[in-house]
Amino acid sequence: EGPSNSSTVEYVRMSRSDGGVIVNEQSSSLIDFRCETANLTHGLFVDAGQDNVGIGGVPDSGVNRLHVQTTALASVVQRWETTAAPTTADFAVKLEVKADGTPTTNGSGLGCIDFIGKDSGAAEHTYARMGVVMADKGAGTEDGILKFDIIDGSSVNIEHLQMGNGNVVINED
Repeated sequence: EGPSNSSTVEYVRMSRSDGGVIVNEQSSSLIDFRCETANLTHGLFVDAGQDNVGIGGVPDSGVNRLHVQTTALASVVQRWETTAAPTTADFAVKLEVKADGTPTTNGSGLGCIDFIGKDSGAAEHTYARMGVVMADKGAGTEDGILKFDIIDGSSVNIEHLQMGNGNVVINED
């Protein structure tokens, strides 16, 4: 019996007229999708109940959409590559981090990259953060600030480098 307690549940549909393969057309939170590789049981995993995707493993519940995992040290987990030659006018590869909502205050955070690890007691900490905030959200007067923060001997983030508004600030607490 299927997740809706009915006797008929469609898990997978393959059709030319529908444009390919559809998994979980009925949007059940109980029907996950898993694709294996030669060495991974969860090469690609769509968790229907959590609405997220795992590559290389089951996605963690704290990850909103995409969780890429590996067990190998110093391995490339993700690569964006193009065969286009870079020019002085443009980058060869570009990654966009976009906050699509309208900010209500100056200093609103646009995005960040956290560097997280465990200490010797197995407690998880954010050891460093690169982030961007809007210094001035006004239309026509936009200013951004790029910040590099690290933990310096405690659990408190300290701004070690900040660039924006025509200034460079180093080691200001």
